[in-house]
Amino acid sequence: MNFLDIYKNSEGTKNNQKITHIKGFSSCYGFGIDSNSNLFIPDFNKGIVYRISKNLDLQDIFFYSKKSLKKNNFLRNSFIFRLANFFLKKNFLKKPHDIFFDKDDNFFITEMGKGNGVGKGNVKYFDRNFILQDLIGFNYNNGKGLIDPVMTYKKDNTIFISEYGKSNILVYKNKNLKPLFKSKNLKIDRIHAFKKGFDNNYYLADTWNHRIIKFSNEFQCLGWIGKTSTGEILDTWTKQKDIIKGDENGAFNAPVDIAFNNKNIFISDCFNNRLVKIDYNGKFLKVVDKNLVKPYGIEISRDRLYIADKGNYRVKIIQDEDFNI
Repeated sequence: MNFLDIYKNSEGTKNNQKITHIKGFSSCYGFGIDSNSNLFIPDFNKGIVYRISKNLDLQDIFFYSKKSLKKNNFLRNSFIFRLANFFLKKNFLKKPHDIFFDKDDNFFITEMGKGNGVGKGNVKYFDRNFILQDLIGFNYNNGKGLIDPVMTYKKDNTIFISEYGKSNILVYKNKNLKPLFKSKNLKIDRIHAFKKGFDNNYYLADTWNHRIIKFSNEFQCLGWIGKTSTGEILDTWTKQKDIIKGDENGAFNAPVDIAFNNKNIFISDCFNNRLVKIDYNGKFLKVVDKNLVKPYGIEISRDRLYIADKGNYRVKIIQDEDFNI
């Protein structure tokens, strides 16, 4: 098997769930899904993007060149890929971490850049024809660029960028980029997802504080959940409690991503190797999947739950009508 061959396999149907795996890339932290249910998987190490059809078959391979994403399916050949990477290295994305599609199928690729706190990260904003429209944050931080950006999220006309390396949520609006939270009281630590739920509130995966924080629509903190330093498991949004990591139900160990339906919230609990479900009140409901290794990005689209199961080098897709609630 060629090392760039993308393939799928299936576990069949279990408990009325159809489970399928997409494999073949070297490393995947996140992905994006367009309005036609095409799955776009960025290969973090190789700097290319795979487009997988609704039927979960490989459609195209993209690389970045001349301010657009271009198809080059010859890159499936390992020799051609190595040759292109050697002579055209600048035409490959720099550690693409995540992809987000808006309602119009414009999309954002979050590039970490050099990683490890060095900088040169940015967010590339493309239209639905794969043409670059904006380069966000390349000269931020006094010319260093974004410091390890990991996720981008758009709501209405506002773009939110999770700058993991500086523990910031950045807001990009009207060509202006600035931190969302001016107060240091929250003491967030190397964060990931920041998204809006069906209840009109925002939720933050405060990864290395091992908690999920809830904010109002006006970005006022409403509290957090997790395991307290005294061993209590919070099942409602609470302030003034120190949180530590844990593996009990309702505790977290490096939560990364958040997805929603109109009844529940799903969280990738990365270092506990599981995906969990809570309600909007903050109460733990169940472990949805414990057969994961370092899960990162998750998304619900129609009746499918997608998981970037990074440690297993796959995207896992669980199809169940319950996700469509």
